[in-house]
Amino acid sequence: MRRLLTLTMAAMFVMALATGPAGAQAELNLVIDPEEGFPGQNVVGFVTPESIEAGCITDSEEWAVLFGENWTAWFDAYIDEAFGGVVPATTTLEGAAVQMIMFLNLGITLGLDDGAAWAASFAFVMADIATQEPFVIEGFDPETGEAGPLTTPFDVTPGLYAIAAACNSLSDFDELQGADQQAGIESFIETQAILEVMVDEYIGGDLGELPLNPLGDPADLEFITNALTEVGGGWLPSLFTQDALGVNIYCVLDESGECPSDEPPPGSPADPIGADPAFTG
Repeated sequence: MRRLLTLTMAAMFVMALATGPAGAQAELNLVIDPEEGFPGQNVVGFVTPESIEAGCITDSEEWAVLFGENWTAWFDAYIDEAFGGVVPATTTLEGAAVQMIMFLNLGITLGLDDGAAWAASFAFVMADIATQEPFVIEGFDPETGEAGPLTTPFDVTPGLYAIAAACNSLSDFDELQGADQQAGIESFIETQAILEVMVDEYIGGDLGELPLNPLGDPADLEFITNALTEVGGGWLPSLFTQDALGVNIYCVLDESGECPSDEPPPGSPADPIGADPAFTG
């Protein structure tokens, strides 16, 4: 179970790439090697430890304490707004959806305990410039600054792409303004509605199949993990602050070995991970 939870959290942290408010980001000094190559090329990066120290939370225990406190504040505000502070019964669709969100809390707790959540918050990705969506996902070492390697897809369209490194943390609920607080709470509520539909389809409309049993039924565990990963791109990014970001431009060469254009190719390559980052802050 721990492995599946860790994979879920890692995917969600990466989805939060570059979602911090404008002007809030520190700069990560990122270099990549090589700066161009054919599809299938491995690319490594290096982030200077000085810039990591200056822009990111490098103490895993400090990060975990802040994350845990902020997550609890967000979840409690959501339950108060949606249900008057009373968690609904898990034998209902809305209760099953809340159960899934609470299951994420269990995964976060496990990840906080062993440092997996903190490690997953350091992302090294290749992203489409036009859509600003990451589609190759790796990480970087916050101690050494070594990033990747990441492999450019064999079916990627030749042209320019962004390769970025970022560190993220969960926004402090109490420090946000009212509109930002409400937006984060509403993202919980919207996600709950989506999860209700997923649960209804999963159980075939039979409420007698509830509650889900992720700790005893491998099929339920797999369903919840996949569902949370699927909805995370539209939900968790709104709760995150990007602490620091570094971006370089990488060119995928065409068959002649030339960089085909100074403009990024239209659209995104195969199966991008959903996100709404802004590389320029």
